[in-house]
Amino acid sequence: MSDFEIKPSLRERIKEINWEKVSSPNQEIDDGVDDYGDYAVIDNFVQFPEELLDALINVPADYLEKVAELSHTEAAKFPFGLKEPGINQLIPQPYLTPLLFGMYKSLVDTEFVPADSMVNMEGEQMKKFISQLPEYCSTVGNLMFEGTICNVNSDIPSFTQWEHGGMLFLQDHPSTFNLYNFHWKGKYYSNAEDIMTEDPQVVQDIAEWLDTNATAKEESKVYEAFNENDHFIKTRTVEVKKNRLVLFKGHTFRCLNYQGGEDLYSLILGMNPVPKSQKQQGNEFQNDDVYS
Repeated sequence: MSDFEIKPSLRERIKEINWEKVSSPNQEIDDGVDDYGDYAVIDNFVQFPEELLDALINVPADYLEKVAELSHTEAAKFPFGLKEPGINQLIPQPYLTPLLFGMYKSLVDTEFVPADSMVNMEGEQMKKFISQLPEYCSTVGNLMFEGTICNVNSDIPSFTQWEHGGMLFLQDHPSTFNLYNFHWKGKYYSNAEDIMTEDPQVVQDIAEWLDTNATAKEESKVYEAFNENDHFIKTRTVEVKKNRLVLFKGHTFRCLNYQGGEDLYSLILGMNPVPKSQKQQGNEFQNDDVYS
C-alpha cells in the first residue's frame, strides 16, 4: 500500500499579505513628534508594528551574508562589492506606499520639505502623487545580529544619496542611532553638504581622507559598534525603541550602533523629492483612513 501525498498548490504556497493595512501609519502622531532641527523622532509611527514586522520578514533576502561568512573564514576578505552589516532585504516600495506617504507627511510637518508641498496631500493632486511616490524612495529591511560580517570601514558613519532618510525600528533594543560631526583641522561639519561649501582644495583633501579611511575596503571583519574617533564626533544619540521613526537629512553623517545581544530589525528608508506637476482637472481622489 503506497502513501498518498497531496501537494499544496502554488496558490497555497504564496504568502498573501495585506500590505496596505500592515504599513498604515497612525493618523494622530502630533503629540509623539520631537523635532530637533536636523533630525526628528516620531514614536508610535505605524498602527500595526507587530504585523508589519511579521510581513517584512517574509520577504526574501539576498545571499550576501552566507557568502561573506564563507569568504571571511577562508581569507578575511569580501571582494564581491559592498557588504554592509546585517542581512538586507530589498522591499518593493509599492508594498509600503501608506508608510512612505506617512513619512512624507511627517517631513512636511517637521518642515524638512517646503510647506507648499501640502498641495500633494490635498484633493485631486494626491492620487497622482501617491502613485509616483514609491519611484522616488528606497525601502530596505535590515536584520542586525551577533557575529554579522561586513567590509572594513562599512560600519562607520556615512551619508546616503537620498535627500531625506529614515530609520523605523520595529523592536526595543539597547542599541542607539547616532549623528556625527566630521572634524577636519579645527572645523566641524554636520553633513556632507557643509563640506562642499569649502575651498576646492579643502574639499579635495577631505575627499581623499574619506576615500582612504571611511570607504569600505575589500578586507572583512566581524561587525563592532562604532563609538567615535578624532574625525567623527558623536553629536546626537537616539535610543532604539519599537515603532520609533527617526527622520534626518540624507547628507547627515549617521550610523546605527548595534550593541549585540538580541537581533534587531529596522526598516531603512530613503526619499527624494517627487517632481512638481501642474494640477490635473477632473481627477478627484477620495481621501480614506489610510492616506488621511
